[in-house]
Amino acid sequence: MRVGSDSMAGGPFSRGLDGHWREHIEHHEDAVYGLLPDLTIGYLNPAWFRFADENGGEAIAERWGLGSCVLDAMHGPVRDLFEREFRRCFNSGRPWQHDYECSSAKRFREFHMDAFPVRGGLGLLVISTLTAAHSHGSDRVALKPTESLYLDKDGLILQCGYCRRVQQSGGSRKWDWVPSWVDEQPENVTGGLCIPCYQTRFPEAPPSERAV
Repeated sequence: MRVGSDSMAGGPFSRGLDGHWREHIEHHEDAVYGLLPDLTIGYLNPAWFRFADENGGEAIAERWGLGSCVLDAMHGPVRDLFEREFRRCFNSGRPWQHDYECSSAKRFREFHMDAFPVRGGLGLLVISTLTAAHSHGSDRVALKPTESLYLDKDGLILQCGYCRRVQQSGGSRKWDWVPSWVDEQPENVTGGLCIPCYQTRFPEAPPSERAV
Protein backbone atom coordinates (compact mmCIF):
# COMPACT_ATOMS: atom_id res chain seq x y z
CA MET A 1 0.00 0.00 0.00
CA ARG A 2 1.31 3.43 -0.96
CA VAL A 3 -1.24 6.19 -0.58
CA GLY A 4 -0.25 9.70 -1.60
CA SER A 5 3.51 9.40 -1.19
CA ASP A 6 5.49 12.56 -1.94
CA SER A 7 8.17 10.86 -4.00
CA MET A 8 11.73 12.06 -4.07
CA ALA A 9 11.20 12.92 -7.72
CA GLY A 10 9.69 16.17 -6.62
CA GLY A 11 6.78 16.73 -4.26
CA PRO A 12 6.68 20.26 -2.78
CA PHE A 13 8.06 19.15 0.59
CA SER A 14 10.92 17.03 -0.72
CA ARG A 15 11.90 19.71 -3.27
CA GLY A 16 12.72 22.00 -0.37
CA LEU A 17 15.26 19.60 1.16
CA ASP A 18 18.90 19.48 0.23
CA GLY A 19 20.30 16.33 -1.33
CA HIS A 20 21.70 14.95 1.93
CA TRP A 21 18.38 15.19 3.74
CA ARG A 22 16.44 13.72 0.82
CA GLU A 23 18.73 10.71 0.65
CA HIS A 24 18.80 10.30 4.42
CA ILE A 25 15.06 10.28 5.09
CA GLU A 26 14.10 8.25 2.02
CA HIS A 27 16.33 5.39 3.22
CA HIS A 28 15.82 5.89 6.95
CA GLU A 29 14.83 2.66 8.72
CA ASP A 30 12.37 4.54 10.96
CA ALA A 31 9.08 6.15 9.98
CA VAL A 32 9.58 9.76 8.89
CA TYR A 33 6.94 12.30 7.95
CA GLY A 34 7.15 15.92 6.89
CA LEU A 35 4.82 18.58 8.27
CA LEU A 36 3.98 21.74 6.39
CA PRO A 37 3.54 24.99 8.37
CA ASP A 38 -0.22 24.39 8.73
CA LEU A 39 0.62 20.97 10.28
CA THR A 40 -0.70 18.97 7.35
CA ILE A 41 1.42 16.01 6.26
CA GLY A 42 3.50 16.83 3.20
CA TYR A 43 5.78 13.79 3.02
CA LEU A 44 5.81 10.14 4.11
CA ASN A 45 8.92 7.98 3.71
CA PRO A 46 8.92 4.28 2.66
CA ALA A 47 9.42 3.13 6.27
CA TRP A 48 6.19 4.90 7.21
CA PHE A 49 4.31 2.87 4.62
CA ARG A 50 5.90 -0.35 5.88
CA PHE A 51 4.72 0.47 9.40
CA ALA A 52 1.23 1.23 8.08
CA ASP A 53 1.09 -2.07 6.17
CA GLU A 54 1.99 -3.95 9.34
CA ASN A 55 -0.45 -2.07 11.59
CA GLY A 56 -3.81 -1.59 10.02
CA GLY A 57 -3.00 -0.66 6.43
CA GLU A 58 -5.74 1.51 4.95
CA ALA A 59 -7.05 2.56 8.37
CA ILE A 60 -3.73 4.21 9.26
CA ALA A 61 -3.42 5.79 5.82
CA GLU A 62 -6.91 7.25 6.16
CA ARG A 63 -6.14 8.86 9.53
CA TRP A 64 -2.54 9.92 8.91
CA GLY A 65 -2.21 10.03 5.11
CA LEU A 66 -0.67 12.67 2.88
CA GLY A 67 -2.61 15.94 3.06
CA SER A 68 -4.27 15.19 6.39
CA CYS A 69 -3.72 17.32 9.46
CA VAL A 70 -1.49 15.49 11.91
CA LEU A 71 -3.72 16.70 14.75
CA ASP A 72 -6.90 15.11 13.39
CA ALA A 73 -5.97 11.66 14.70
CA MET A 74 -5.50 13.05 18.24
CA HIS A 75 -7.85 14.51 20.78
CA GLY A 76 -7.92 16.12 24.19
CA PRO A 77 -4.67 17.02 25.95
CA VAL A 78 -2.59 14.89 23.57
CA ARG A 79 -3.73 17.03 20.64
CA ASP A 80 -3.12 20.20 22.67
CA LEU A 81 0.44 19.14 23.53
CA PHE A 82 1.41 18.19 19.98
CA GLU A 83 -0.10 21.33 18.48
CA ARG A 84 1.64 23.55 21.03
CA GLU A 85 5.04 21.89 20.67
CA PHE A 86 4.98 21.49 16.89
CA ARG A 87 4.15 25.18 16.49
CA ARG A 88 6.81 26.15 19.03
CA CYS A 89 9.32 24.00 17.16
CA PHE A 90 8.40 25.59 13.84
CA ASN A 91 8.36 29.18 15.14
CA SER A 92 11.48 28.98 17.31
CA GLY A 93 13.63 26.84 15.02
CA ARG A 94 14.46 24.55 17.96
CA PRO A 95 13.95 20.76 17.80
CA TRP A 96 11.47 18.91 20.01
CA GLN A 97 11.96 15.45 21.49
CA HIS A 98 9.18 13.40 23.03
CA ASP A 99 8.63 9.79 24.14
CA TYR A 100 5.18 8.32 23.65
CA GLU A 101 3.31 5.04 23.68
CA CYS A 102 1.58 3.72 20.57
CA SER A 103 0.57 0.18 21.45
CA SER A 104 -1.48 -2.29 19.48
CA ALA A 105 -4.06 -4.58 21.05
CA LYS A 106 -1.42 -7.32 21.39
CA ARG A 107 1.90 -5.48 21.73
CA PHE A 108 3.21 -2.74 23.98
CA ARG A 109 5.16 -0.24 21.87
CA GLU A 110 7.04 2.87 22.89
CA PHE A 111 8.57 5.40 20.52
CA HIS A 112 11.04 8.26 20.72
CA MET A 113 10.14 11.17 18.46
CA ASP A 114 12.46 13.88 17.12
CA ALA A 115 10.97 16.88 15.32
CA PHE A 116 13.41 19.06 13.37
CA PRO A 117 12.63 22.44 11.74
CA VAL A 118 13.58 22.51 8.05
CA ARG A 119 15.56 25.50 6.86
CA GLY A 120 13.67 28.17 4.95
CA GLY A 121 10.42 27.72 6.88
CA LEU A 122 9.41 24.69 4.83
CA GLY A 123 8.06 22.82 7.85
CA LEU A 124 9.16 20.04 10.18
CA LEU A 125 10.73 16.62 9.75
CA VAL A 126 9.44 14.13 12.33
CA ILE A 127 11.27 10.85 12.98
CA SER A 128 9.69 8.17 15.18
CA THR A 129 12.02 5.47 16.51
CA LEU A 130 10.70 2.30 18.15
CA THR A 131 12.43 1.97 21.55
CA ALA A 132 10.43 -0.83 23.20
CA ALA A 133 8.20 -3.63 21.93
CA HIS A 134 6.91 -6.61 23.91
CA SER A 135 3.75 -8.36 24.98
CA HIS A 136 1.50 -6.51 27.38
CA GLY A 137 2.23 -7.16 31.03
CA SER A 138 0.06 -8.31 33.91
CA ASP A 139 -1.12 -4.73 34.48
CA ARG A 140 -3.15 -4.99 31.27
CA VAL A 141 -5.55 -7.85 31.72
CA ALA A 142 -7.72 -8.00 28.60
CA LEU A 143 -11.38 -7.23 29.33
CA LYS A 144 -14.48 -7.38 27.17
CA PRO A 145 -15.97 -4.20 25.68
CA THR A 146 -18.91 -3.86 28.08
CA GLU A 147 -20.11 -0.34 27.29
CA SER A 148 -22.32 -0.02 30.38
CA LEU A 149 -19.24 -0.30 32.59
CA TYR A 150 -17.52 2.67 30.91
CA LEU A 151 -20.22 5.11 29.76
CA ASP A 152 -20.18 8.47 31.51
CA LYS A 153 -23.26 10.62 32.16
CA ASP A 154 -23.07 11.95 28.59
CA GLY A 155 -22.88 8.49 27.03
CA LEU A 156 -19.17 8.79 26.24
CA ILE A 157 -16.24 6.44 26.85
CA LEU A 158 -13.08 8.14 28.12
CA GLN A 159 -9.93 6.60 26.64
CA CYS A 160 -6.39 7.64 27.56
CA GLY A 161 -4.70 9.17 24.55
CA TYR A 162 -1.42 7.40 25.35
CA CYS A 163 -1.87 3.97 26.93
CA ARG A 164 -5.35 3.51 25.37
CA ARG A 165 -6.92 2.21 28.57
CA VAL A 166 -10.50 3.29 29.30
CA GLN A 167 -11.89 4.74 32.50
CA GLN A 168 -14.64 3.01 34.40
CA SER A 169 -17.76 5.12 34.77
CA GLY A 170 -18.97 6.90 37.88
CA GLY A 171 -15.81 8.92 38.46
CA SER A 172 -13.75 5.80 39.09
CA ARG A 173 -9.96 6.08 39.16
CA LYS A 174 -9.74 2.62 37.61
CA TRP A 175 -8.62 2.37 33.98
CA ASP A 176 -9.03 -0.93 32.12
CA TRP A 177 -7.40 -2.55 29.09
CA VAL A 178 -10.03 -3.32 26.43
CA PRO A 179 -8.12 -4.58 23.36
CA SER A 180 -11.04 -4.49 20.95
CA TRP A 181 -11.32 -0.72 21.53
CA VAL A 182 -7.64 -0.36 20.68
CA ASP A 183 -8.15 -2.14 17.37
CA GLU A 184 -11.26 -0.10 16.60
CA GLN A 185 -12.52 2.81 18.67
CA PRO A 186 -16.27 3.12 19.26
CA GLU A 187 -17.85 6.24 17.82
CA ASN A 188 -18.60 7.55 21.32
CA VAL A 189 -14.98 7.59 22.51
CA THR A 190 -13.57 10.83 23.87
CA GLY A 191 -9.96 11.53 24.76
CA GLY A 192 -8.20 12.26 28.01
CA LEU A 193 -5.21 11.12 30.04
CA CYS A 194 -5.05 8.62 32.85
CA ILE A 195 -3.15 9.84 35.91
CA PRO A 196 -0.04 7.63 35.35
CA CYS A 197 0.36 8.88 31.77
CA TYR A 198 -0.20 12.47 32.86
CA GLN A 199 2.49 12.18 35.51
CA THR A 200 5.08 10.42 33.34
CA ARG A 201 4.45 11.96 29.90
CA PHE A 202 3.21 15.45 30.63
CA PRO A 203 5.29 17.03 33.40
CA GLU A 204 5.16 20.33 31.49
CA ALA A 205 1.39 20.31 30.92
CA PRO A 206 -0.81 22.76 32.86
CA PRO A 207 -2.94 21.28 35.67
CA SER A 208 -6.11 22.03 33.68
CA GLU A 209 -5.18 19.21 31.29
CA ARG A 210 -5.14 16.55 34.03
CA ALA A 211 -7.53 13.65 33.51
CA VAL A 212 -10.38 13.42 35.99
